[in-house]
Amino acid sequence: MVVRDQTFVNQLSNIPGLTATDPATAAATGRAICKSLKNGGTRNESVQASVNGNSGFTPAQAAAGVNAAIGVYCPQYPH
Repeated sequence: MVVRDQTFVNQLSNIPGLTATDPATAAATGRAICKSLKNGGTRNESVQASVNGNSGFTPAQAAAGVNAAIGVYCPQYPH
């Protein structure tokens, strides 16, 4: 796992009620959020996809996770 991936997983662990049980999958999801943004998706779409995607995340947890992904992997996008 590269440093950015570990940083992202560490940030996820600071979100109340959110646990990254598979760090590699969590990191891949974080990178996928940035790919979506690069391809024209929005932050809100990423949050909604996380809530709707059988993750069990609340909207607040999903928003915090998306913000963490943006901050670590693609800070050029607003969060």
